[in-house]
Amino acid sequence: MKKFVLILISSFFAVLFLEIFSRNFIEKVPSKIFHFNMDALVFDQDSLNVTWKKPSKSIMTNGHFKEYVIINKDGFRVNSIEEEIINPQIITIGDSQTFGHGISNDDTWPSLLEKSTGLSLGNLGFWGYRMQNYDYQITNLVKNYKPKYLVYGMTDNDLCSFETSFTKETEYKRFLSMKKQTHLQIMLKEPFVYFKSYTSLGRITRGSYFNVFYRNPLGISLRSKIRKKSSRNLDVECTIPTIKWLTKKALFLKKHNIEMIVLNIPKAIRVMSIAKGFDQKNYMKSIASIKKHEKNSLYYFIDPITELSEHYKSNNYKRESIILPVNSHNNRFSNNILANLVKKKINKLELLKGL
Repeated sequence: MKKFVLILISSFFAVLFLEIFSRNFIEKVPSKIFHFNMDALVFDQDSLNVTWKKPSKSIMTNGHFKEYVIINKDGFRVNSIEEEIINPQIITIGDSQTFGHGISNDDTWPSLLEKSTGLSLGNLGFWGYRMQNYDYQITNLVKNYKPKYLVYGMTDNDLCSFETSFTKETEYKRFLSMKKQTHLQIMLKEPFVYFKSYTSLGRITRGSYFNVFYRNPLGISLRSKIRKKSSRNLDVECTIPTIKWLTKKALFLKKHNIEMIVLNIPKAIRVMSIAKGFDQKNYMKSIASIKKHEKNSLYYFIDPITELSEHYKSNNYKRESIILPVNSHNNRFSNNILANLVKKKINKLELLKGL
């Protein structure tokens, strides 16, 4: 029994030493669980989710980055509270990739798009939003503004939005739990999630898993048999409701002379995999299906996967060439690619209107 206890204690301290060494020299981890200031947040009864106080100024940080979040009286992310955006010609909606998680407002793709086009823009992106949350945003922006373009930053996470139902009660409880999120709470409530997301050894293990099962032919083949859900055909399971939603919103906006541009923002791991020659066929089928309905559904679809993967490849597959050091959100380099693609689409539409 003493030997067992001694082995157990020795193993614990060995793992602890490896974790400390790893997070300092190999794989950094966020030191904060919740990145935002709760004093700047409120629960929005209309969109059934969290939103910013209007106006507000706060700081987002995970212990490694530190950026200001400034929201004006209309809910747009701006560079100063006094900044007004009157009659924006472009309005952007989307989740954290559109909002600009971990980066300054100047580095977000909406801000880069505004600078490159010279058109006034209002960014309504908000982290954690799903398609259902945009219903109120779209209705509200039509009521209060008359932009020429609505650009929706549709992430891979959004493709299956309608598979998960939620209510005002469940979302309000989630909002209340945010302020209570601590390392200890997550460790006790979801130990596996904590290990893979908030420990250095867990993040390395997770990275190795993706290398084995997402980036080599044998692993991809095994994953389709072992974890069928992770290899599902998204076109059948969840893309059809997405297309119906996009069609409905595009038609609604069209009645108000607003063009809808859908910018797909792929997961970083999908970009990295494709750059190394490993296509993720389930996502490809889903994206192709959305693209197929582009013309009849009256929205304009942009898939930047080729440009992003080529950029990653041309920069020697360096993580920092496309995403932040300690999470998978896009940095200025990736956002600049997205902004340029949207600019090209807008220029083309403007040219057609001028004919």
